[in-house]
Amino acid sequence: MPGNAFILALLLLTAATSRVGGFSSTSIFYRQGQKSDELKIATALAKELMNPLGVKIERFVVATDTSNNVIGWAQIKPLGELTSSRRDPSKFGSGRGSLDLDQNEQLWELSSVYVESSFRGQGIGSELVKRILRNRIVEDGYLPTSIYLLTLATTVDWYRDNFAFESVSSSDIPGPMAFEVTTGNFITKLIGAQLCCMQGTQQTLDICKSVPAS
Repeated sequence: MPGNAFILALLLLTAATSRVGGFSSTSIFYRQGQKSDELKIATALAKELMNPLGVKIERFVVATDTSNNVIGWAQIKPLGELTSSRRDPSKFGSGRGSLDLDQNEQLWELSSVYVESSFRGQGIGSELVKRILRNRIVEDGYLPTSIYLLTLATTVDWYRDNFAFESVSSSDIPGPMAFEVTTGNFITKLIGAQLCCMQGTQQTLDICKSVPAS
């Protein structure tokens, strides 16, 4: 498990560098992930020391260049069993053991936000996050407050200013993420960083409504 936490720390440090930018280039296109994208995503995740296993492409929104080459992506994945009958567990691949029993609702994690280095600084990461949030919150009807993320303290303001996510106090971190946060913080402190948990808000919903569907 400590090894997983170290990978998490490296993941966050890498992802933080891809989440900076101004306006998205008009030559960038966004779409739902496709089966043909899986190898590209898994290979890039492995190179960046992210977990390349169990990529469920239906969870992803991807960015492509004019030649349809995938140059970035983001996903929302389930944290535990799906509790709503209108959501298909086989589609989202959720596993057992991460349902938040206190809140009695399905929780979700925004993760794997990545943009190739040569395309960073164009706002692509921001656009990916906005679109994946819109797909899941507006179209699929997830509660914005059921979506969490883990990030470094240095990128907290980015998520707050762009997507209205709010920091979660240590006492309010949902059970499914508690161990990951505790272990991850131990590792990030060794490199002089701090791991933070954030949660979507009602304002996140308003932001998502203004984003074009993917």
